[in-house]
Amino acid sequence: MTNTNNLIPFQKGYDSRRQNGRKTGSRNVSTVVKELLDLEPSEITNDKIRSLVKKQNAKSVKEAILSVAIIKSLNGDIRTTQWLFSYLDIAENIDQLGLFNGGEIQITVVNPEPKTTESSS
Repeated sequence: MTNTNNLIPFQKGYDSRRQNGRKTGSRNVSTVVKELLDLEPSEITNDKIRSLVKKQNAKSVKEAILSVAIIKSLNGDIRTTQWLFSYLDIAENIDQLGLFNGGEIQITVVNPEPKTTESSS
């Protein structure tokens, strides 16, 4: 059985038990990342990042990252391809289709020429 006699609820405002907790107004890392990904090139303060985004002719940092990921995927980077597919609706079907088995690609060679039967006379 729990002893609830010695439990004290948190006090509003300053509470000595929470003095090293999260500061008021602090933001999650995911919130900061989302805000940075939505920045337009003109809003970026870092010159190197701004030039990389402009090099991709992107409207935002997010678009620049995705365009680079698509280029890497088209050049044969399997991990990037898997990462991109993980954001699509067909991600659940990738394993069922057998496209990626342990990081290896299954290649089937098919002869494009139809088989012809030659008869000897």
